[in-house]
Amino acid sequence: MPRYRFRRAIAAWTCVSAPVAIALGCFLLVIGLFQQPWLGATIGVVLASAEFTLSFRRVRRRTLTVTADGLEVQRDTYRLLVPWPAVAAVQHRRHQLVVAVEELVVKSAEVVPLDHRGRSTSLDTELIAQHPAASRVMVSLYDKQWRRGPIGERLRRDGVLPSA
Repeated sequence: MPRYRFRRAIAAWTCVSAPVAIALGCFLLVIGLFQQPWLGATIGVVLASAEFTLSFRRVRRRTLTVTADGLEVQRDTYRLLVPWPAVAAVQHRRHQLVVAVEELVVKSAEVVPLDHRGRSTSLDTELIAQHPAASRVMVSLYDKQWRRGPIGERLRRDGVLPSA
């Protein structure tokens, strides 16, 4: 059962925008209030570093596991169980307007309210099931070479991907 973690470079990229905004905001706020650029820069860097570290750890906990029955995608507060027959197509798009991703379009998936440790979470599964995240698996964010691995093999066998 191969398990893939969210790729480091992608996790870092997706986690950088909030810390940059925090650092800039702190810098400008402290300069405006106290006219101390070194204090603003220090506070901004410390808060931005903390935010980046927490976000990066959270994103890196996301996993994609290949099973005989399908795919298990562990997100922050829920697990998405995608049976192989539910994978309808492969789609290319830009995530956050920058990162090119390949994603599996899913007809149906089961949403299970579990965190990365397998503990139950208080999550409205019906709300998540209606969210677009429950209908797509951004497989290239976990494995850049997914077409050559077990996922690609299975999808070629099922006719979702063309034979190589």
